[in-house]
Amino acid sequence: AHADGIKDGTDVKIGGVTVGRITGLALEPKTYRVKVQMEIRSGVRIPADSRLSVSGALMSSPYLTISPGRSKSRINPGGTLGTG
Repeated sequence: AHADGIKDGTDVKIGGVTVGRITGLALEPKTYRVKVQMEIRSGVRIPADSRLSVSGALMSSPYLTISPGRSKSRINPGGTLGTG
């Protein structure tokens, strides 16, 4: 829903561990929602019901957090995640 402080090159983390980086940001013109493109490290399989959010402490740079879901199905390369 918002992308405050994130940009190309921003870390993508799961459980505080960096698993990738943002490679692009765009605004969807009809919905005004932010579309984030990212590269995830090979071998990291993300459950299909996972959610995204922007995180970061007051004194640190923001980063994108993936909160893993419990689904047995996984996101395929080029797939889509929602926000949490």
